[in-house]
Amino acid sequence: MSESVSLFDELKSGGYETCLMTSFNIDFPFYEEVLLRRMRSSGVYHHLVLVDQRMCMQALNERPPHLVGQHYSLAPMDCKKAFHPKLLMLLGKNKGLLAVGSHNITLSGFGQNLEVTNVIRFNTKTRIELLPVFKSAYQAFQTWMKDYGNNLPSDLSESLSKVPHLCPWLDGEVKNLNDDYQLLFTSKSTSNLWSQFQPAIPKPLNRIIGISAFFDKSLSVVNKLQELDAENFTLGIQQSRVQAPAHIVDIEGVNVVESSGLLSENNYHSYIHAKLLYFDGDEHQVLVSGSAN
Repeated sequence: MSESVSLFDELKSGGYETCLMTSFNIDFPFYEEVLLRRMRSSGVYHHLVLVDQRMCMQALNERPPHLVGQHYSLAPMDCKKAFHPKLLMLLGKNKGLLAVGSHNITLSGFGQNLEVTNVIRFNTKTRIELLPVFKSAYQAFQTWMKDYGNNLPSDLSESLSKVPHLCPWLDGEVKNLNDDYQLLFTSKSTSNLWSQFQPAIPKPLNRIIGISAFFDKSLSVVNKLQELDAENFTLGIQQSRVQAPAHIVDIEGVNVVESSGLLSENNYHSYIHAKLLYFDGDEHQVLVSGSAN
């Protein structure tokens, strides 16, 4: 079941000390004056932000930061293509929160667009089975720093490596794993997202429902999904905001509809920046959402 998520409400519970974030774009005034200020006032004093290098340079020129290097560390990711993940990881001595979604570190991403975000909460006493997801997220940050942060000051990597000292449970082991939640990520040193995800696709496949804000010109992923031979494949596009290749409606077996009709939200005038895929099989269902269009 979907619900509205408020980062500020979550901060009120306290117990967090560290925040790791990634984004494609960043609006520095919004981050510093809204997100960072609220987190610091709630006791979160250790901050590391990974952002696509090209978008970061653009933001530095247009709306420069004032607190970087003092209240948080900034790591521009030197990626040949786009550094596109959107993760927010709050960590404390006994708890953690992981938000994986489509939100950039902008006012639009956190308040104006319609976004989809997966929120997973960990607690050393009651949610220990979710530890592998947090370990995967932390590994993702380490991998990205290694693959795309070669030219950055070494103290940024050192700062990241010290996170388990603040949150010792990140180095723990779990016997009873929860396979209902998995975090997949890509980097220069990993396989692509599609090959990682394929084993999880239900077979036989009854239905696929998808929503996206962007499409590649060749519609390669749409074609791969169509080749899965689901009995029904519905693809939601916000026709007033999203420009998809015209021949998308000609792909056999793909039912293109207005994406607002697939969501429970009533604010259909907002930009639907969400990205999700739902796979319905005979034996199980799989929901995939994050930053991938």
